[in-house]
Amino acid sequence: MKITLKPIVQNLKTLTLSLLLGLILAGGITFATASWTGLGWVGNNKPVSAEYVKSNFEYLYDRLTVLRSSTSTWSDTLSGLNCTAGQIAKNNGGVWECADKSDHSSNVDSVTSIAGMFHSLVLKTDGSVWVAGLNLDGRFGDGTTDYYSLVWKEVVSSGVEAISAYWHSLILKTDGSVWATGGNEHGQFGDGTTNDSWTFKEVVSSGVEAISAAKNHSLILKTDGSVWATGSSHSGQFGDGTTSTSTVWKEVVSSGVKDIDTRVDYSIILKTDGSVWTAGWNRHGQIGDGTTNNSLVFKEVVSSGVKDIDAGNYYSLILKTDGSVWATGSNYSGQFGDGTTNNSLVFKEIISSGVEAISAGYFHSLILKTDGSVWVAGKNHYGQFGDGTTNDSLVFKEIVSSGVEAINTGMEFSLILKNDGSVWASGRNRFGVFGDGATIPSLVFKQIFP
Repeated sequence: MKITLKPIVQNLKTLTLSLLLGLILAGGITFATASWTGLGWVGNNKPVSAEYVKSNFEYLYDRLTVLRSSTSTWSDTLSGLNCTAGQIAKNNGGVWECADKSDHSSNVDSVTSIAGMFHSLVLKTDGSVWVAGLNLDGRFGDGTTDYYSLVWKEVVSSGVEAISAYWHSLILKTDGSVWATGGNEHGQFGDGTTNDSWTFKEVVSSGVEAISAAKNHSLILKTDGSVWATGSSHSGQFGDGTTSTSTVWKEVVSSGVKDIDTRVDYSIILKTDGSVWTAGWNRHGQIGDGTTNNSLVFKEVVSSGVKDIDAGNYYSLILKTDGSVWATGSNYSGQFGDGTTNNSLVFKEIISSGVEAISAGYFHSLILKTDGSVWVAGKNHYGQFGDGTTNDSLVFKEIVSSGVEAINTGMEFSLILKNDGSVWASGRNRFGVFGDGATIPSLVFKQIFP
């Protein structure tokens, strides 16, 4: 999945939606309102670890969704609210209040590109950054300890060129500097520490062209074509021949790189000659070298003719200059769209022509054709196809006929950017990543921005 990301159309800005785990609490719809520096709270104010929340987030999320959507009123025991159906709890300067879902749409203009994974970051055309979803470990970067926001909030006012997020958030400013916030336990910031941050801090001063944040490491592409990495390389994802951890940026490729992407413990780079090189974790064949062995060094897996790359969950997609799409790795859910669930250890052609953009998700894939139509294949258990059903598909099926400019897959949701600058979402709205004031999933595409 493209996380940085390189805009799908040249010079477009980026909307990154990235759902991060956070504190949705068991035993009813209960949100903590006290300051938080590493512990969460359950309904009786008993402290629990962040690891507990991460390991139990499926149950906690589902508990929230069922209660919020199935009752005419709901209560938030810690904030003392009693809101009507369709309203959300909003922290207004430290005071919690009921708010209408429509609050999120005020003062929002169009965006021009989309990408995503966990919590929601939006880069607007004016260079400002907006967030929605969960704020565990300070991923919002606004200096608050609010656990969540179901509506969009501005966290950076101007000057941002690109955004990327996983357990931490990265932004690339127009001056070529990189700023980071959130979790830094493996040194993903590259600031020489493993200290988390609740505000954006500068970690590279200049000269950067692209950024990519993964679970345990970060990559940057400099204007001279070199690639630099920081964080954990325990599966060899740095591609520097080691499995060591670094808390400072280190050069891993010296020149000749055009684009970068990362996923869980592996990295993929596109060179200026159209070749693709990969390194890191390879259990499912996602690096496409014909094996399931990890690689500690970048190795060439496609020799030429590639114009875009996208790292998914256990699989990778590439888009060639002739409009064909190729895939490698896990096809467990039919995300290759080739009519099978057979994995591949090398890149295989899955669409022969006519494709403009690709997006590899967790268990489903999106493609954007040159005529502006969107096609999807794979798993559809939360309605991420946007076709009004929860039926999976082993072949690509058309879900939007025209008018789309960019696409992105989240963990269990899909995003499309239309030609008019509006963003639409379908699928699982876990923790409010749609920013629409709710956590209710949608089986059809609904407009979420502006």
